[in-house]
Amino acid sequence: MVNLTSRDFFKINGVSSDTVGIFVDTPSVPPMAQQRRSTVSIGNDEDFVTSDDIYENLKYSLTFYTFDRDNFDNSEIYAFLADAQTLEISRFPGFYFKVYQVSVSAPEREYNGQKVKYTVNFTLAPFKYKTDNEWITVSSGQIIKNTGTRYCKPTLEIASANDTDFFFNGVLLKLYFPAEGKTVIVDSERKIVYDKNTNSLLWNFSSGKFPLLPVGDTQITWGNPNVSDVKIRKNERCY
Repeated sequence: MVNLTSRDFFKINGVSSDTVGIFVDTPSVPPMAQQRRSTVSIGNDEDFVTSDDIYENLKYSLTFYTFDRDNFDNSEIYAFLADAQTLEISRFPGFYFKVYQVSVSAPEREYNGQKVKYTVNFTLAPFKYKTDNEWITVSSGQIIKNTGTRYCKPTLEIASANDTDFFFNGVLLKLYFPAEGKTVIVDSERKIVYDKNTNSLLWNFSSGKFPLLPVGDTQITWGNPNVSDVKIRKNERCY
């Protein structure tokens, strides 16, 4: 069997397609997601249409090939695509897409069976996310900058004791820490708080609003001296 790889590649959950010996046809850049619109019939000569702050999922396809395989065993390729959570594309560095669903067309033999063509179809979340997404340690009063083009939903790791009020540009998130202290993860996307050490959900642990970071600057403040550590992952995203 001969494994030929191309200058292009894609990554599933951070693993390159080169690892399974496939040749990727030139990938296109996914389009901008379609914004939903509400239409109201007002009995006039045209309808009244308003834009909603909701975007449709993206449909995206990639074509790749294998060459000179001795058999039709594609289990390694399917295992590579299975349980896809993220997609990165070589022609679109610095970003990844969240994967909702994957399907693969039936393999097609070409050139006397020496070349096998696959088309993989992805359903993606509407926005693209920056791959540079390290944890940032912050102190009270610090400014966090969202350099994306749409508001983002951060993840925070917070160690504290006793009830603590956090403000994000003045918007309150209150966390009810026990007196002995605890380290928790605040997930704004899923709107949950869970124990960092046990991964167990913490019910009735918060009130107020889960933080969102608008494009530009957000100031984070708190007054509880028992807060020992605050880290944030911005999860920046773009249209």
